[in-house]
Amino acid sequence: MLSNLQSKAVALVTDNASAILTAGGVIGTVATAVLTARATFKAAELINDAETKRFEENPQDFELTKQDKVKLVAVQYAPPVLLGSATIAAIIMSNRISASRAAALAAAYGISQKQLEEYRQKLEQKLGVKKYEDARAEIQQERVDAKPVSSQQVYIIGSGSVLCYDGYSDRYFKSSVENIRKAENVVHREIMLGNECSLQTFYDELEIPPTKISKDVGWNLNHPCNVVIDTVLSDDKEPCIAIEFVELPIWNYDNDIRERFR
Repeated sequence: MLSNLQSKAVALVTDNASAILTAGGVIGTVATAVLTARATFKAAELINDAETKRFEENPQDFELTKQDKVKLVAVQYAPPVLLGSATIAAIIMSNRISASRAAALAAAYGISQKQLEEYRQKLEQKLGVKKYEDARAEIQQERVDAKPVSSQQVYIIGSGSVLCYDGYSDRYFKSSVENIRKAENVVHREIMLGNECSLQTFYDELEIPPTKISKDVGWNLNHPCNVVIDTVLSDDKEPCIAIEFVELPIWNYDNDIRERFR
């Protein structure tokens, strides 16, 4: 039982190491400031007492030298210095862990995207273009059926005349095929001019609010943006435009292109 509890405790700490270190950095920063303030008041008191005593013995030479002051108050500043050092170490370690996990996530995402593309190409070869497109449209219809627009939890966003569904962010918005293609062309233009473009640019063109990751993922010259449009029916039997990306936006899209040009 003790061994099991120990294993769970180690796993919990490992999984939450970044959060624990960040919390430690925050607490350490505040505690360092408090200890430094206390040490400063104590140091001033010690220096004042020492100079008062020396004044009583020799009024002509009672001021302490800088070296004497350092020797007198050094011990008072030891705790905040040690705690401050530990706080800095915790912040650095937290940043390293976060960066390492982000890199691992980006690598895993890239592998998944590559595997998805391989599956898509193989299905298209086996089924043929027409059957593959029909199967994709059926999948889009099932997604829309699973999230009925009439539900009170669905929030209609954007502007336009036709109901649209974005499978990537799993939300509805109002727009048109023309606006969607225009947004796609804007992304293509940004890629041609700057070699890269974020998903947020696409959403901005459609007047869709950002998501938590829309600024962190995108496309580049080696990973272009291609939007596929299918027509499905909403739960109230109204036409609905369902969109998806042939090439899913990738993490680290801005660094990926730079690495290839080195």
